[in-house]
Order: sequence, then C-alpha cells, then structure tokens
Amino acid sequence: MLEAQNLTFFYQDKVILENFSLSLEKGSFIMLLGANGSGKSTALRLLGGFLQPKQGSVLVDGVPISTLKHFERAQKIAVVPQNMPPVLDFTVREMVTMGRLGNIPRFAPPGKSDQKIVNEVMEKMEISLFADRMLNQLSGGERQRVILAQALAGIPDYLLLDEPTSALDPQHIFLLMNVLHEISKNTGVLMVCHDLNLAWNFAKETVILKDSKIFLSGDTRKVLTSENIRQAFNCNAVIKEDVGIILQPLN
Repeated sequence: MLEAQNLTFFYQDKVILENFSLSLEKGSFIMLLGANGSGKSTALRLLGGFLQPKQGSVLVDGVPISTLKHFERAQKIAVVPQNMPPVLDFTVREMVTMGRLGNIPRFAPPGKSDQKIVNEVMEKMEISLFADRMLNQLSGGERQRVILAQALAGIPDYLLLDEPTSALDPQHIFLLMNVLHEISKNTGVLMVCHDLNLAWNFAKETVILKDSKIFLSGDTRKVLTSENIRQAFNCNAVIKEDVGIILQPLN
C-alpha cells in the first residue's frame, strides 16, 4: 500500500495542500479530481517522493518513502508528470528501456526478459512502428505515449499519473484508459484528471480536492453526483447512466 498520512504542504505563506490522506492499494484505480490550483499535482509529487511534506508522511508498504534509495523507490513507484521532460537525443526504444533501469543490476545491460517487456509495452501503447525513431521526430501525443510506455515498462507496484491524456487524441485516450484498467488488476493506479467522464467510466474510487483539502472521496458513482459536482466545480451536471456526465454552466 502507498499511503499519504495527513500531508500538508505550503510555500511561504500559501497553503497548497492540507491534511491530505489517501491509501492506494495494489489492484485499485483512484481518480484525483479538482479545480485548477486545488493541490492535485502537489499531492502526486508528495506521493512520488519528489516533494517533502511540511507535515505528515508518505509510506510505501509501511516504510517511510524518505528512507528509500532512489532505485528502491523506482522499483515500486512510477510517476508520469504533467509536463513532459525535454526531448532528449534518444530513440523511442531507448527511452522505454530506461523504464527498466530500476530492475536491472547496476552497469548490467538489459536482458532478454527486459527486452521482451519493452516490446510488449510498446505494442500495448501502439508505438512499435516507430521504435527506432528519435524522440524529436515525434508529435506531442506520440511522445506522451512513449513516456507512458516508459513508466509501464518498470512494472511498478504503484503508478501515479498527472493528466496523462492531455496531448492524446480520442483514439489513444481510449487505448490508454483500457491499458490502465487492465494493469490496475495488479497495480495501484492514481490518476490526476479534469475529465469527469473518464473517472465515471474507469475509476473504482474518486477523490475530489477543493480549496487544498479533500472535499469528498469514495466510490466514484457515489462521489460524482450532480450536487457534489456543482459544489466542487461550480457548474451544473446532468448524469445519465448510459451516456455519462454532461456539464452545463450555472444559470
């Protein structure tokens, strides 16, 4: 289990996140929602060990994340940030293979099993056809799929994603969500998103942040009601089981 226990983070006098608690178990899929500036990305960075909380703690399988070495953390947690890293001088295959580094002995080359996993992940994310192309030759959406494949290649226990569909077209959003739904049978998946319909259709649980605090959390279909959406996002919502959530401006 990846646990956030009463996390508080502030910068100077501005509180970014307050008393945030969450438990991400293997086999769970949690969607983290909230308006811009509600603390979603900060929560993800705290859980991934990239920020240190001012108060509270993060535990990975009962161990404080701050005590783990970098490679130990990489073996358990993969993080896909909101902003893609700079385009480096690597091929697609090389970038995806880097996702295996936490599983390969130091200074050892990737083995046959590593190469097999890389090939399988590239096939899943539909990037095999341009595996030998350089990253700077790809579109933004293609590069995003490469970064996602890199995270999946490590076969992490916990996968943290910050708006991973932002550069994807509808076809590849659907592809990604089906892949995440499949791996969430064995991996804990936490995804920051603005699309309420993705949460409605794919996430078992949903957490909504408002004003830097948890506003609601629990079963997705119970959390995403018209009244809760109105209070959290300041808009009306018509919910139809066979269609999803239709947002409308307040009258």
